[in-house]
Amino acid sequence: MAVDAALLSTLYPLEKLAPDRREALAQEARLLELTQETMIFREGELDSTTYWLLQGEVDGRYENGREKRISSASLQGRYAIGDLQPRRFSAVVVSPTAQLLACDRRFTEKLIALDELIRNGKVPLWLKQGGPAPWLMRMLKNRAFNRLPSTHLERLITALEEVRIPAGTAVVREGESGDAFYVIREGVATVSKEEEGRELPLAQLRAGDSFGEDALLTGAPRNATVSMRDAGLLMRLPKGSFDKLLRSAAAEWVTPDKAVAMLKQGAVLLDVRSQEDFAKGSIAGARNLPAEFLRANLDRLPRDRRYLVFCNGADRSGSAVFQLAKHGIDAHAVFGGYAALLTATQR
Repeated sequence: MAVDAALLSTLYPLEKLAPDRREALAQEARLLELTQETMIFREGELDSTTYWLLQGEVDGRYENGREKRISSASLQGRYAIGDLQPRRFSAVVVSPTAQLLACDRRFTEKLIALDELIRNGKVPLWLKQGGPAPWLMRMLKNRAFNRLPSTHLERLITALEEVRIPAGTAVVREGESGDAFYVIREGVATVSKEEEGRELPLAQLRAGDSFGEDALLTGAPRNATVSMRDAGLLMRLPKGSFDKLLRSAAAEWVTPDKAVAMLKQGAVLLDVRSQEDFAKGSIAGARNLPAEFLRANLDRLPRDRRYLVFCNGADRSGSAVFQLAKHGIDAHAVFGGYAALLTATQR
C-alpha cells in the first residue's frame, strides 16, 4: 500500500525532514494492517525495522511481567515503538485491528542525518546548490551502504569528488589497479569484459549505481572495463577514503556455525571461487558463480533467497556480498572461507 508523505509529517522525528526527504522515505515505507494478538516484535530481537503506531493500541510486554499500553491517540503514538536494539520488550496488538508504519531503520537514520547536515550547512557546495538528488537517495537506500554508520555520512559526502567524463571514455579499465570507487550522478555507463580479443558487454549502469569496489576490496586488478555511453557526471571516492569509510561496512559476515544454522533455515551456499577450484572440491549443495562473472549473472539468482558466500579467503567474499547487496540480494560472507565452512558442515 502506497504511503502518503504527508502522513510522515505527523510523526517524530520525521516531521523535521525536508519535503523531498520525507517523500523519499515514504516511497520505501510500508503500511501494515494487523489484527489482535499479532506479535510485532519480541523482546531481545535484533531487526532492521522501525515502527510507528498509526491506529489502534499495542501492549509492550516485558519478561518480568510488566506491561505498558501504547495508543495511537496519545502523544506517545507520535514516537516509534520501542526502537532500541535489541528490543527491550515484546510488542503485541491488543485492539481489534491496528495500522502501523514500517520503515527501514538504517535508511531512516541516514535521511535524518543527511537532513541535519544540510540544515547545519555541513555539506559540500554541490549538495548545497543542488540538494539531495534522486541519485543520492538511491545510493543511500542501497543495501550495500546499509551498514555505513550514519555518523560517517558527513565524511562520505565530503570525500566525494565531482568528475565529468566525456562520452565514450573508459573510467576504469580491465587489468588496471584500483584507485577509486565511483557513483554515477548523471548519465549511463556500460560494463564490458574482454573475451577472445573483443569487448563483451555485461551490464549498463545508471544514476545512483556504483562501481569500482571489487579491486579496492580484493587488491586484485580491475575485472572489467566501465565506459560512459554518453557524457556523464560521476562522484569519485578515492581509495584512502573508501578504505576508511566503506571497507568495514562492505559486507555482513557470519561465523561458520551461524552459516550452518542459516543453511538449515533455507539459505543457499554460493561458492565464488574459480571454476577450477570448485571442480577440485566444494561443499554439498553449493552453487558455483565465480566472482568475476557475478555482475553478468545476477539475473540467475532468485531475489527471495538468502545467500551464504564463501571463497578461499576473505576479500573475494566481501567483494561479492557488496556486489549482491547493491542489487537487492540478501547475502552474507562466511568468516574463514571454504575450509572453515567445510569443517563446520562436517561436525
